[in-house]
Amino acid sequence: MHEAKDQRSGIDCFAEESIRAESQRSLEEAIHGAFLRFRTGRPRPIHIEIPTDLLEEESAGAPEAAWNAGIPSPDSAAITAVAAAIRTAERPLILVGGGSANYGDILSSLVDLTGIPVVTTVQGKGTVSERHPRSVGALAGGSSGFQSLQRADFVLAFGTELKNAGLGADVRVARFDIDAGQLHKNHRSDFPVLGDVGLSAAALLAELANSPPTMSATWLREVLRDGKSTRAGAQEVWAVLHDAVTNAARGTSEKPVILTGDSSQISWLGTVQSAVLERPRSFLTTDGYATLGYGLPAAIGAKLARPEASVVSLLGDGALMFSVQELVTAAEQRLALPIVVFDNGGYAEIEQNMRDAGVAPFAVALTPPKYAALATALNCRFSATETPAGLEKAVREALTADRPTLIRIAAEDFNAPVWRH
Repeated sequence: MHEAKDQRSGIDCFAEESIRAESQRSLEEAIHGAFLRFRTGRPRPIHIEIPTDLLEEESAGAPEAAWNAGIPSPDSAAITAVAAAIRTAERPLILVGGGSANYGDILSSLVDLTGIPVVTTVQGKGTVSERHPRSVGALAGGSSGFQSLQRADFVLAFGTELKNAGLGADVRVARFDIDAGQLHKNHRSDFPVLGDVGLSAAALLAELANSPPTMSATWLREVLRDGKSTRAGAQEVWAVLHDAVTNAARGTSEKPVILTGDSSQISWLGTVQSAVLERPRSFLTTDGYATLGYGLPAAIGAKLARPEASVVSLLGDGALMFSVQELVTAAEQRLALPIVVFDNGGYAEIEQNMRDAGVAPFAVALTPPKYAALATALNCRFSATETPAGLEKAVREALTADRPTLIRIAAEDFNAPVWRH
């Protein structure tokens, strides 16, 4: 670490910026500037390298000017143009990404007023309640398998990179983003709207309030049908599993529910498409770098930040092994945390990719640990379940326990009829 040739260049490849502070003043400006950007721009990681001799110097604190910058508002002409396009569209669709997580209420109001159906990316899941009658929910892998995005004639994209969206060639796109660099990324925008997503949605709502568009009931039925068809490829057992988990997590008090996932089949095929979530940031997963080992540490962080919430981690056995030692951390903090492990004996998704490519599978089968002994050794509780009722009971008990609970579900048990509606 201490002999790395150029740490900043390496970090600069994936952080928004890497800054080296050469003086107390530059250090203060870097730190205050980073938090200002978090508040008024697109929140991205900022790396600040601090020479050790500066750590002993005293700071005068944040200058008042550091917080004077306002949140950027959209151009009124751009909003008027989008509103006009909505009124002439025959097959419009709203696509909500992770950059919209703070604005679920205003986006829900926009859906109500316009009648336009809404679909979200993985990171946008739950921003508009997935119980809303015009919500298709979230679709894994961007939304490339969702036929309505290819048939839509106008898409309103709020706070999303539009990666792997699978938009039709002739579709017109309005993009709303606080970052100018995102307005044409991955797909060129016909109506780029630069500004805070919430302020943009509010301005659009006001523009349409006196003469809201009339939406085709036929188009809505097609969109909802396409969503159902897209999910038909997901195993029915995932829906049963997630019903059991969310029923236990909500309980009778309607507590906030936060699910965490990993780069696992149970996340991509299961939680994304099968869990019905009603709030933003209710599903934390690694959608960008898709790293294994994210789910358990994310659950610990979520529970510490939101102790009143019912936090449940659902991940595969391979993903758990990447950060299994964090069970010690959760136990030390005495967190009532259920960790549901779907044990299919290895990296099943990678194995399937190998088979699809005509490659003989290798290095994808794992020798499973003795989960009960593992949990005991790391000061956790353990439960094994074979049925949805057993899973619901285990999760409910784990949410009131005095330490984490490792809950194992074996893949072979999913063949039983009890795992189907």
